[in-house]
Amino acid sequence: MLDNWRYFFPGKVTISSVSGPSVPLENGEQFLALLHAVVAVLAEQDLVLFTANLALVEELNTCHKLYARDAFREALLPVTVHTLLGVLLARSHELLRDAVLAALYNMASVDFAAFFHAYVPEFVRQAQGGGEVDVGAILAQLGTELDMPTFTAGLDAFLSDLALQLAKAA
Repeated sequence: MLDNWRYFFPGKVTISSVSGPSVPLENGEQFLALLHAVVAVLAEQDLVLFTANLALVEELNTCHKLYARDAFREALLPVTVHTLLGVLLARSHELLRDAVLAALYNMASVDFAAFFHAYVPEFVRQAQGGGEVDVGAILAQLGTELDMPTFTAGLDAFLSDLALQLAKAA
């Protein structure tokens, strides 16, 4: 995908097109299918594939502002955030915890309001699985700091608290 970015976004390269998400997408179905496959691997237990795919989406974001692209934001950002939060909650990829937290920060920085008020609450509701957990109280523990070190530390503490609450409710 890195080498064939222009297949999906063939427009002229200008300052506004590099920094803005409004560049027209061509071959959108193929673009989304490829990214769906990448995100699906993030839910798997294979650490090598997880590392490679997380590095790919981060590099696409660094080079091409993937997370700010309308197609990704609308179709895949909520799913990707949910998947990565699930990985952190399950503590299945502890060796990559810092990389996952950094990726979540990069995704959240596109729209902090959506992250804190839509993606995280939906994740908590789905994680509780019908248990008797006070979603409001859990969400109140999540800080809304916007700098990376505080954000990642707060999110990590929030997920630890959520895991404890879910264990108590079970």
